[in-house]
Amino acid sequence: MLIKTADDRTSTLALLDAIKRMPGLTACQRSLVDQEIRTMKSGIRGEADTAYEIDFHLGKSENTMVLHDLRLELTDGRTAQIDHLLIHRTGQAWVLESKKVANGIKITADGEFLRWNGRTYEGMASPISQNERHIEVLRGALKERKCGFVIDKIHAYVIVSSKARIDRPKAGAFDTSSVVKADQFLQKFDKDLDRIGLFGMLGGIFAAGGQKDLARELAMMHRPIELNYAARFGVSPDAIPQLLRPSAAPKVAPVEPARPINAVPEPKAGLPSPISPAPTESQSRNVHACRFCQSANLVIFHGPYGYYFKCLDCSKNTPIKVSCSHAGHTERIRKDGLTFYRECADCGSSRVFYINESITGGNS
Repeated sequence: MLIKTADDRTSTLALLDAIKRMPGLTACQRSLVDQEIRTMKSGIRGEADTAYEIDFHLGKSENTMVLHDLRLELTDGRTAQIDHLLIHRTGQAWVLESKKVANGIKITADGEFLRWNGRTYEGMASPISQNERHIEVLRGALKERKCGFVIDKIHAYVIVSSKARIDRPKAGAFDTSSVVKADQFLQKFDKDLDRIGLFGMLGGIFAAGGQKDLARELAMMHRPIELNYAARFGVSPDAIPQLLRPSAAPKVAPVEPARPINAVPEPKAGLPSPISPAPTESQSRNVHACRFCQSANLVIFHGPYGYYFKCLDCSKNTPIKVSCSHAGHTERIRKDGLTFYRECADCGSSRVFYINESITGGNS
């Protein structure tokens, strides 16, 4: 069952493209931005290839929970960006690291990973070691969760493109069995399940859906990374919003319609409008729905570009957009515990926008 999809990076790519087009950028700065764009697009394609294979076979499984693009932060400061996480009802988990290596990789007898760039091999960080660090962070996160479902064993795999060439060392020199192609991973997955034996299967029968509760709790722990690209590439942060904003249309003075007799006058500009009465929790939930499946089973998350709804039924995201009814005013979302308010500083208004449920029995 698909619990979490990959975060949408469209806005990030648009931001990088805007920085790349900034006037006055040096050739070196432009080259660094261009490299960042290529790296991000390559990573997106690699993760998408693996996600397709996983979702095709396990996306509707009631036994296996699937989370893509999960970033965890521990209280001790350690972080992990897990490309794909599978949780099975038998208490087993699979942590997968996707690598986009279209031209192939070479693994030496010493365990060194080399990437072919079209002309020669160049060194790259060991994805096996990287995945091991991710697993350590995952174990730390599992200690912090509330769900009683226990993970007994974690499998680690490095997934490369189905069309990539893998040059492995001689047998016995270095174990590369955890490096597999995307279209071959499901064979490894099935073999891992076959090894758990009768008692493991019996334990899974009595798991009573605990794997789903745990997966949803981990999805709630997702913390998207927030990068300061302006500082990273040495550009003015004030110039970026102007590049992202579409050209402003010429302003036309609005024509005030005739006011009916006994109509309540609108507050004058500059004067605060009365604060709207706060809706009840049921009211705040009924007006929101997933833009994909129309479900109202939503929870608010915060990402690099603000707050958004996460659907707990289809796991897809719906952006949150609020705007004040008064021209030139800007509303924002403010969080206070589980309650989110929409507020306009110009009007002085504040009202409840949404109330998240606490994590109880797998719901959030």
